[in-house]
Amino acid sequence: MFDIITLHGGLVRNNIKVSLEGHHCQSFIGSLCLADKSQHVDNYVFVDHVRPDCTSRQIFRGVYDDNASGVFHGRILVRKDAQRTNAFQTNNNILLTDEAKVNSQPQLEIYADDVKCSHGATIGQLDESALFYMRSRVLT
Repeated sequence: MFDIITLHGGLVRNNIKVSLEGHHCQSFIGSLCLADKSQHVDNYVFVDHVRPDCTSRQIFRGVYDDNASGVFHGRILVRKDAQRTNAFQTNNNILLTDEAKVNSQPQLEIYADDVKCSHGATIGQLDESALFYMRSRVLT
C-alpha cells in the first residue's frame, strides 16, 4: 500500500513500479497532489500483473492552481498467465484557474481473457458557485 501526498515541491516526479509476482497479491496506491504557482508534478505508475488472482487499485487525485501543471501516466499490464486479475485505475483533477494544466494518460494492456479491469480520467474546473462556497469557508 502506497500513500503519496505532493505539496509545494517545484518540479516533482513520482515514479512507482509494482510487480505482482505471487498468487493473490494486492497493491493499493493512493495519491493526492496540491500544486500552485508554477509547480509541475509528474506521476508515473506502472503495475505489472504477472500471476493470477491478483488485485490492484490506483487512485490519483490532483488540485491545480495558478500556473501549475501536472502529468499522470498510469499503465497496468496484465500478462497472459494473470487470469482472474482485478485492476482499477483512476485519475481525477480539478483546475482552479484557466492557466492550470493537466495531461492524463491512463492505460490498460491486457493479454489475459478472464479479468476485471477498468480505468478512467477526469479533468475539470469548478463552477463559480462552487468557488464562492470554498472561498466563503476559507478553503482557498
